[in-house]
Amino acid sequence: MTKFFPWLLILAGIMAIGLIQRGETGAQSVAFSSTPEPLNVAPTPTAAEPRPSNPIPTRAPKPVRIVIPAIGVDAPVVEVGLKIIQTEKGPQAQWETADYAAGHHSTSANPGEKGNIVISGHNNIKGKVFQRLWQLKPGDKIFLYNAEGKAFAYEVKEVILVQEKGVSEEQRRANARYMDPTPDETLTLITCWPPRGNSHRVIVIAKPVIMPALGRNVSD
Repeated sequence: MTKFFPWLLILAGIMAIGLIQRGETGAQSVAFSSTPEPLNVAPTPTAAEPRPSNPIPTRAPKPVRIVIPAIGVDAPVVEVGLKIIQTEKGPQAQWETADYAAGHHSTSANPGEKGNIVISGHNNIKGKVFQRLWQLKPGDKIFLYNAEGKAFAYEVKEVILVQEKGVSEEQRRANARYMDPTPDETLTLITCWPPRGNSHRVIVIAKPVIMPALGRNVSD
């Protein structure tokens, strides 16, 4: 028994070393497997810049000249805006009127656009551009020229005379509705009346027409 004791000790030592090595290997294996694998995730595509659903359309050129052969009008057209005036009922907005020219209301449509093209002019002062506007009749032609030199033809449909002075505020508002926007292309000309007074308003309503020499003048 004494002879075998050293060999037992040697054998026990070898077994112990083997267990230690296996334990270290297992620890290393566990430690390695605990490291997360990298994920193969496809890059998220960059979202495209959203486009406006209703882009603002490009405005047509403004009118610069008006010709009405039936009453001998051939005048420049300039832009006019609103001004504030003092009245007995307080401050009120009023459209300016161009001197020695017809005035295109700046917020109204342009020739060739859908909407109301509103142009006003003096009756008996500073050029008297629209002095004879009341003499127009249904069927008469009106021509507008824009800044690019393109001509647009319109045919008179109505000539309306309304009282402006000495009427109720309700009636004045009703008169002003002729300047409101319209769903289709319309030309509205406005001036005062009679030739030696300003108690009334003459309102001419015209619609676009096709003239052989001009071609189509209404955008589809």
